[in-house]
Amino acid sequence: MKRYIPLVLACVLSGAVHGEDTTAVNIDEIVQAISTEDPATRSAARRSLQQWCSAATTSPERRQAALQLLLDKLDSAPSPARCELLRNLGRIGDASVVDKVATCLDSEDAVVFDEARRALARIGDDRAVDALLV
Repeated sequence: MKRYIPLVLACVLSGAVHGEDTTAVNIDEIVQAISTEDPATRSAARRSLQQWCSAATTSPERRQAALQLLLDKLDSAPSPARCELLRNLGRIGDASVVDKVATCLDSEDAVVFDEARRALARIGDDRAVDALLV
């Protein structure tokens, strides 16, 4: 499992994480690393994803590309990664993701449900509030 640490750290140090090329990050590898049992790997992957998402918000094009990558992985990611994807979607706070995030409120996984609820609350759009009240 420790094989992911160099990959994740490479992502952190690369220009992809710092906003030079949003699509350069390998979201599949980060999702896999977040879902590993090794705490150091999980932690490094979470930090990498958070930094990458933060950097991706520096321009509208990067923001949309990042949102699309996160949304594309949301349904297929294991629970720990889904939670982290939802957390970062909430941090980005773009109302365009409300419908997709709201679908996670139907999850049987209580942790995924809670992260979806939190993400919608952070987004704060009227549609997000409506989804929370249903």
